[in-house]
Amino acid sequence: MRGIPEQFIQRLLGEGGTAGHCEMDLYYDYDSVCTAIDTEIYKRVSLEMLAEAGVKLYLNTMLVDAITSDHDAHMSTRNTVSCMGHGQAAGTAAALISRRGIDSRSLSYDVLRKALLEDDVYLEN
Repeated sequence: MRGIPEQFIQRLLGEGGTAGHCEMDLYYDYDSVCTAIDTEIYKRVSLEMLAEAGVKLYLNTMLVDAITSDHDAHMSTRNTVSCMGHGQAAGTAAALISRRGIDSRSLSYDVLRKALLEDDVYLEN
């Protein structure tokens, strides 16, 4: 692999988002390489590389922070709590962006975090 795709993989490698190109021995006669990635790091690195290239993105939703739970809680809630947290953060961010007349990249994490805490949203430290 060469060019931008390889630059991307190298960036992911540096961020801990992949182990790199791994050779496969069985069942893949059409391609012997598998490059597993962490999808969350992939999203962040993608946005960073696009911004560095001067691309202005208009995203429908962009979260700055997310509420998570441990494995047992996740299994019992079936992701409901996490989805509610994402929705609260996205809605709050959208309201702040709209009120301030700014784009999503201009909304600082600190401002969003403060607004969420004022609304009694639980955020892990």
